[in-house]
Amino acid sequence: MSLRTAVFSADSPRTKLVMAALGMVALLQIAAFYTLCADQVRKAGVRDAGVQQQHAAVTQCLHASMQSTIGGCHAQLRRSFNDGSSAMAESLSAAHAGALRGAGVVAMPATFSFR
Repeated sequence: MSLRTAVFSADSPRTKLVMAALGMVALLQIAAFYTLCADQVRKAGVRDAGVQQQHAAVTQCLHASMQSTIGGCHAQLRRSFNDGSSAMAESLSAAHAGALRGAGVVAMPATFSFR
């Protein structure tokens, strides 16, 4: 019996230890990949909710006045988010910031430009 056969036989404790270590590494990689994917999905959901809130705010602005324009509503929202004086901006920014804070994302208002 050669040395190689004795060291790497299926019943040797060394082989069992190496296989157990490889199995643990594989399981840890799968767990890390799942955690990464779950975090990315959660952040995408928060971004999507923020975009929907911004669209709702623009729609509300457009319905509030018959003379509203898309550009005017975007400018008003931008001013409101910068000043924080509008009740609509405060409620949206509070909801948006709360959702983002839960996701660990820094809130940055989006800018819209229609040409």
